[in-house]
Amino acid sequence: RSLDSFLTQIRSLSDLVHEATPRIESNARTVLSTPEIYGIRHIILTGSGDSYAAALAVAPALRGWTGLPVQPMVSMEASRYVDHGRPPLSGRNRGLLVVSISTSGEAARLVEATHRLRAMGAITLVVTASPASRAAQAAEKALDISIPASVSAPGTRSYVASLLGIYLLSLRIAEVLMCITMDRAGALRRELAGMSTALHGLSEGMEAAVRERINAW
Repeated sequence: RSLDSFLTQIRSLSDLVHEATPRIESNARTVLSTPEIYGIRHIILTGSGDSYAAALAVAPALRGWTGLPVQPMVSMEASRYVDHGRPPLSGRNRGLLVVSISTSGEAARLVEATHRLRAMGAITLVVTASPASRAAQAAEKALDISIPASVSAPGTRSYVASLLGIYLLSLRIAEVLMCITMDRAGALRRELAGMSTALHGLSEGMEAAVRERINAW
């Protein structure tokens, strides 16, 4: 039953990307104001577990598109060590954008990190499927990546939704900073949405080969 649920989630990813991308893109387009984006000088992407993996996955693209320093950071580090105990310096630190990633919005260290870095003066934005969560309440801004519920299984769908949210936010930042043209940003958004086609039937095509390998082991 657990395997069937896991495979059901994987098989649903094509439809998920197709359906969720336009809505998440709309949210990503408005979550930060133009003046806030102009002021960004440094970006921290932070999360725990799968959310930290999402941060690591997106960081190279965000860095390449914007030319800004982008630092993926596990939430324990962000919650304890970023400011080294220095007092808040809101004027300077307002150039720091902290993107906290948590589908549930309830990861304890992430909530703590968001509170700490907001007090430090950073712009704090949580990428979450739970806009009423503790992390969303701790941050100034929330990017809603909520998706339809599915069968209970390891969070394949929530991981893909997190990736979509961070990629689309990254494109918006790069577009506003004029690091990429509007045409290029639009093409990249279409390419991202087009991953639904690449994912269609991919799992089913791989399952026989994977089962054969498992049986051989």
